[in-house]
Amino acid sequence: MYQKHFVHLTLNRWVRGGNRSFYKNGQVDNLLKQINKETDTDKRMDYCKELQEILAEECVTIGMNVNMYYWAVSSHVDGLVIPPTSSPDFCKVTFK
Repeated sequence: MYQKHFVHLTLNRWVRGGNRSFYKNGQVDNLLKQINKETDTDKRMDYCKELQEILAEECVTIGMNVNMYYWAVSSHVDGLVIPPTSSPDFCKVTFK
C-alpha cells in the first residue's frame, strides 16, 4: 500500500496535471481553459461536448483494465446509492 501511494506522489511531481500520456493538442488546451473560465452553463456544456468529440476522435486513451464491483446490501438498509463511479454514497443510509 505504501509503495503504490509513494509512486503516485512522485509521478504527480514530474507530470503536471496527470497527463501521463504526454498528449498535446492546442485546440484541446484552449477548450480546457475556456471550460475553466466559463460561467454560463450552456456555453460550458458546448465546450465540453466539443472537447469530448476531439478526445474520442483522437482516441487519447485506451482502457486496458476495467474493474467490476459487486455490492451486497442487507434488506435492512435503505437509501444506499451506488453511482457509476462505484463509490458508494452513504449520506442517506438508514437502517430498518
